[in-house]
Amino acid sequence: PHISGRYSLVFTGTLQDGTPVSQSASLRIAEPLLQAVAYLYGIEGPYAPATYRYRLMALQSPVKRERITITWTAVSLADPSAPPIKSARGSTTFAMTFTQPGTYRVSLAVRGTVSGSFAWSEDITVQAPPTDAPYITISTGGAQRPPVQYLLKATVPPGALDAGDRVTTSTWIADGTALHRPPNRAIITQAGTHTFALTVKTSGGKELTATQTVDVAENMVPRGTIDCTKSQVGTESATLRCFANGLDPDGSIKIRRWVVPELNVDVRQGWSLKVPVTGPPETATVHLYATDNSGATRDLGPVTVPLRPQQ
Repeated sequence: PHISGRYSLVFTGTLQDGTPVSQSASLRIAEPLLQAVAYLYGIEGPYAPATYRYRLMALQSPVKRERITITWTAVSLADPSAPPIKSARGSTTFAMTFTQPGTYRVSLAVRGTVSGSFAWSEDITVQAPPTDAPYITISTGGAQRPPVQYLLKATVPPGALDAGDRVTTSTWIADGTALHRPPNRAIITQAGTHTFALTVKTSGGKELTATQTVDVAENMVPRGTIDCTKSQVGTESATLRCFANGLDPDGSIKIRRWVVPELNVDVRQGWSLKVPVTGPPETATVHLYATDNSGATRDLGPVTVPLRPQQ
């Protein structure tokens, strides 16, 4: 079955002595067969006006040439039943600028005509900028996964300064380490919560501080499958023929390394492998190690392939 839901399976038959038999079972497919990966891909915030950008990176359906609809919406959680403040259809990207402070929800709905549906959402809190203290605005144009670079912007409102006072020096610190060149850019290489701190000194002798935190998610490893069903078997010679389909949900795959220990194969190449074999073994174990742009590696196998005719 290609659609999530509950199914009833019934078998009926007759034994050799004429006795009728019947057996039934219930099957439930809870997980939608349509799979998608969406995440925050850029931010300029968290103070109003704040812009958040999202991207649908991976979309997999078991049904070929299926018609799929994509719908993005943004609503204010102050009144979730109200019409969306913005919606978009058919695009794999979505950007929204929230001009007012508040809590909002960005949602994605992907629906296939056969394979079911996929739903995703994320809540956002947009803050009101302070009027009497410095604050930090962060921006980035990439996925919130390592390595990610943040541009830090300091704002010192007039209400934070005395009359005639002005900022003379600014010092930036990221996770306890001072930033120098450039002073307002930080590259985060580890997942987790990270803190940016700002200290400004004024001509009147004031020392003002501000902090901002960001949450960097774990890097998502590559995923995919290997198909070697078109391999040719034989007793004297055989041909190992494999094709793979893979992706990196939050980046790109940079290295594809095929390894077949029984055939002494260890090569870097594309998504297919063809190896003529003389005197083939009974089986061969195929590995495809995919490495993404963050250095994460995953074996899309192993797949065991028969190379000699089965008795």
